[in-house]
Amino acid sequence: MKNFPMFLRMDGRRVVICGSGAEAARKARLVLKTEAEIVILGRDLDPELAGLAASGRAVHHPELRPDTFAGAVLAFVATGWGDGVAAAIGGRAPVVTPLSGALRAFAGLGIGRIALMTPYLPQTADLVAGWFAGQGIEVVSELSLGHDDDREMALLPQEELVSAAMRADHPEAGAVFLSCTALPALQAIGEIEERLGKPVVSSNQAAFWAALDIAGIPATGPGSLYRLREEWRSW
Repeated sequence: MKNFPMFLRMDGRRVVICGSGAEAARKARLVLKTEAEIVILGRDLDPELAGLAASGRAVHHPELRPDTFAGAVLAFVATGWGDGVAAAIGGRAPVVTPLSGALRAFAGLGIGRIALMTPYLPQTADLVAGWFAGQGIEVVSELSLGHDDDREMALLPQEELVSAAMRADHPEAGAVFLSCTALPALQAIGEIEERLGKPVVSSNQAAFWAALDIAGIPATGPGSLYRLREEWRSW
């Protein structure tokens, strides 16, 4: 492709991918469909990214350099779970990621078991489930839709999201989590909650809610998450 699906001319132009793991590799697969110059910023590249660097298709910058972003037309922050980001910026402000937002949401909702629905490939979904398990959240069921392209995920129709969430649900799950910031899930949350009779949390919904909650900013939004009891909020 000569044009990225954001109406950006990509041939010969620099794209920087910040990250070195599975999420960065997923972004790299997307950019590889263009003719862009790829710079990978991060240490300890996973085998897929290391192979791109070794082949010359991507340039590896283990550390930030003055020229890393020189002339870049696009940058992806693909640092996985976001662990350690707050420390990396010197503790100057709270940091919210979709997954940290989801953890805060589950704590507020009093939920320790979830059903997980993702548009990802199964191996990527397994990483998400494993991360939650490490945080004390039990994933009692998991459904992957098998996509590896963000553009496909972003174009999934609402009826397919509703159907997938229904199939992902489990009687022992206190909530259903719709993982992926590319997923157009916000408009589907109300319908899914009505059908399942339990909270539904999505990546974007959780991230925005957590940021607002930490900042003490009153707001309305989709789903049970925005109707949490007042005593949970920090303001």
